[in-house]
Amino acid sequence: MKQFTIYDLLNLKTRAYIYLMSFTSLIFLQTFCSNVCPFIDGLRPEQLFRNLFIIFIAHLIYRELLYYSFKKRRENMSLPRQAYFLSVVSWVLAGITAFILHDTLYPDFPISSHLKIFSSYITLGAAILSQIEYILFEKRYKEISKNSNFTIFNEKISQRIIETFLIFTIAPIATLLLIVRRFNLDGVVDMHVTLEMIYIGVLMISSAIVLAIIFGKVLKEDTKTIITNIQNVQNGNYSNTQVINRPDELGEISYAIKNMSSSINEGLNKIKNLNEEIISTQKEVVYAMGEIAETRSKRQEIM
Repeated sequence: MKQFTIYDLLNLKTRAYIYLMSFTSLIFLQTFCSNVCPFIDGLRPEQLFRNLFIIFIAHLIYRELLYYSFKKRRENMSLPRQAYFLSVVSWVLAGITAFILHDTLYPDFPISSHLKIFSSYITLGAAILSQIEYILFEKRYKEISKNSNFTIFNEKISQRIIETFLIFTIAPIATLLLIVRRFNLDGVVDMHVTLEMIYIGVLMISSAIVLAIIFGKVLKEDTKTIITNIQNVQNGNYSNTQVINRPDELGEISYAIKNMSSSINEGLNKIKNLNEEIISTQKEVVYAMGEIAETRSKRQEIM
C-alpha cells in the first residue's frame, strides 16, 4: 500500500474548502463573542473584525506548520484522522492566540472575557468545524486511495459516532449557557433562569453520554458478530452464521452473509453429491468392463 502524506490529502480544492470555512467562521465568531461577553460587545465592528482577521492569519500559519511537521502518516492512525487531530490542535492554538491578543490589547477587560474568546475557538472551531473538516479529509482520501486497500483496521466506527454525538450535544449547550450567563450579568435574566438552564444542560449532556456509551456498546457487539460470521465462512463453518435483527446496514450485511454462507454450503453439498455419483458411476463402469472382459475370456476358453 502506498504511503500517502498530508500533502497528498490536502490538495488545492480541499485547502480552499477548509480556508473558506475558517474565513466564514469570522462572522459567526463575531456574533458568538458579542452575545457571550458585554465587553466584547462594546468593541466597534472594525476592531472586532481586525482582531479576528489577525487570528485567522495566525491560524493559517499554524495549520501549515502542523501539516509540514506531521506530514507523514503516524503509526496506528489513518491519514484522515491524523489530519483531523491537526485541525483540532490548530484551532486550539488559534484560541490561545486570541486569548493573548485580547489580553494585550484590552488589559482592562476581566480574564473571563478573554476566556470566552478562547472558548469560542474551542466550541466553533476545534469542536464543530473540525468535524466537518474530518469529512472532507475522508472524502479526499477515498479519491487518492482507490487502488490501495487498508490492511490495518484499528479505528472504531462506534468511537467516531460517540465523538460526533457528544460534540454536537455539548457545544450548543455550552454556547447557550454562556449566552444566558452574559444576560444574567446584565440583569436581563435572573439567577433562577440561569440555574434552570444549567440543570437542563447538565441533564442533556449526561443523557447524551449515557446514550452514546450504550449505542457504542451495541454497535461494537453487532460489528463483532459480523466479523465472527466472516471468520466462520473463511474457516468453512457455513452453518454457524448469525443474523443481526437490525433494520439498517449492519442487519442487511449480516443477512447477506447468512445467505451467502447458505448458498456456498448448498453448492458444496451438490458438488459432494455429484462427486459421489461420479464415483459410483465409475465403479459401475469398471465392474461392467470387468464382466465384459470375463465373458470374453470364457468364450475364448470354450472355443
